Amino acid sequence: MNTLERDCIYLRKSRADREAEARGEEETLARHERILLDLAKRRGCHIGAIYREVVSGETISARPVMQRLLQEVESGMWDGVLVVEVERLARGDSIDQGVVARAFQYSDTKIITPTKTYDPNNEFDEEYFEFGLFMSRREYKTIKRRLNAGRVSSVQEGKYCGNKPPYGYRRVKLEHTKGYSLEPIPDQAEIVKLIYNWYTYGIDGERIGMCKITRKLIDMGVPSLSGKSWSTATVANILENPVYTGKIRWNRRKGMNKIENGNLVKSRPRCNDYILTDGLHKAIISQEIYDLAQYYRGMNPPRPIGASNTVKNPLSGIIKCGKCGHNMVRRPYNSRKQEDTLLCSYTGCNNVSSRLSLVEKALIAGLADLVQSYKINDSLNDTNGVDIIATKEKVLLDKRAELENLNTQKNRQYELLEQGIYTTEVFLERSGATAKQIDDCAAAIERIAADLAHDRELLEQKFNFIPKCEHLLSNYWDWDAPTRNSVLKELLERVDYFKDNKNDFKRGDEITFTLDIYPKIQ
Repeated sequence: MNTLERDCIYLRKSRADREAEARGEEETLARHERILLDLAKRRGCHIGAIYREVVSGETISARPVMQRLLQEVESGMWDGVLVVEVERLARGDSIDQGVVARAFQYSDTKIITPTKTYDPNNEFDEEYFEFGLFMSRREYKTIKRRLNAGRVSSVQEGKYCGNKPPYGYRRVKLEHTKGYSLEPIPDQAEIVKLIYNWYTYGIDGERIGMCKITRKLIDMGVPSLSGKSWSTATVANILENPVYTGKIRWNRRKGMNKIENGNLVKSRPRCNDYILTDGLHKAIISQEIYDLAQYYRGMNPPRPIGASNTVKNPLSGIIKCGKCGHNMVRRPYNSRKQEDTLLCSYTGCNNVSSRLSLVEKALIAGLADLVQSYKINDSLNDTNGVDIIATKEKVLLDKRAELENLNTQKNRQYELLEQGIYTTEVFLERSGATAKQIDDCAAAIERIAADLAHDRELLEQKFNFIPKCEHLLSNYWDWDAPTRNSVLKELLERVDYFKDNKNDFKRGDEITFTLDIYPKIQ
């Protein structure tokens, strides 16, 4: 083996590893790291990095460490990657396996395992590698199919297979058998009963809607399952969940994959093809009150969004609540005398609403002030920005020259070892120190290059921002709402809205709110 090669180690847990750890066996990544470090020592590898993947994911898109490794492999950064077995690299579909195989083949990067070294330019090694990935995929599908069948069987037996119990229950291990069930939490169970009673029978015969239920829970100081403030969506989820009647629902929101713009996108849409069976747990509410709640919910279905609908709020997605961070939304009124308002839709937030027209006028006035301040701000001058970029370019050149010298120094250390001038101990000490210097220098180069690219983009944005903003100010009131919204989103990251007192409508056009504007230049 060429002693100048630079290798890395990739470690990843499999499902079988986690099951073995649960049985009391040694932690997987530590054991595999020891095996591969011993292998590196026997082969005389220079290990530049050790990557550890603890995220369980079927596809490369769900494994950020693997994505980083593949980028470095494609760039030719590594001569070899040490893994316990080739299956650790990819168990996804044929596309993912092809991505992995292509990255190693085109970069001429070896895959080194304790049993075999795979040379991507060797025809037989390539076929053996592809066959290994194919068999790994088959094994993964078999395991996944068996696990899914086991979960369905457990659900049909009334067991609870979810990791997170619903509000009102805790997950408990079943005695004398495998699996889990649910056990009511008395305090939370009473809140669930209260929610259903309010929604179906109300107070003094008057039914209470989900928004009012949410406000009452917040006012009562009832803690939610997440610890955050209650929301209407949380109440709606409780009202539609049949688990409170002693049922088990499974695959209500199955994971689905689809391709959008060439990328794999995962979603969990609601579906009607799900399993509903009697559970082993105790019900909190009766079937009758649950059915009554569904009847009332069916009387108020969500309003469908027509395909012809357009943006009617020019500030949609731009104005954020400065207190809770949620989007401010437009609230229209049927009465022509009442103007549309802008409010925070989060029930537990006390940010006060304002007329949409007032907020819009204040935002445009704020943009005009921002443009004026940029024009008189010397920090935006071309000379200052160019000088900063020139300074960083010189630092980058110096760092690249330093890296080249360090690589020459590393090569010299190998020559001194071969000539017998360095002992093995001295070589390892000097080589380790040099390797750290190389890593630090390479990291500095990457950081400076990223900063330099950001500064160039920022300088260009600053000088484009003013004319674009002036164009908006000249034409804004002539555009329709969708055009206003689109142009504002090009110029602004967000605008934070704050208001505490409720006197906007009584004081006419007096502005009693505050806007913090964040343009797309920093």
